[in-house]
Amino acid sequence: PGNGPMDAVFLNCPGVTQYGEVLIRCEYGTMDKPAYDQLVIKPHGNLVVRSRLAGDEMRLKGGRRSLKRIFIDRKIPASQRAVVPVLADDTGVVGVYGIGANLDRVVSEGVLIKFEKK
Repeated sequence: PGNGPMDAVFLNCPGVTQYGEVLIRCEYGTMDKPAYDQLVIKPHGNLVVRSRLAGDEMRLKGGRRSLKRIFIDRKIPASQRAVVPVLADDTGVVGVYGIGANLDRVVSEGVLIKFEKK
């Protein structure tokens, strides 16, 4: 199977969206602290799941980094990087499956996203 970039898909919210082998549950809710498989955000505009794009970046505990650098640091094989689900809205990346939330975008109450491997 090809591991090239996948098309962007609008998130069903509330609802469930399948992206490759990952199910993304979207609802309104709260969460005490971010986890690698769920996050709470306040989206700006349309919420989509897509492949990584050139120039994508997000803030983690160690500071702001490009997704390319994060994927390299996490030893995600180059052949798999295009199929890692990236959540984004009209202003940029809000979170990445298996990595977590963009800390610039985390809120305590808002849109709760849960990732599940199919």
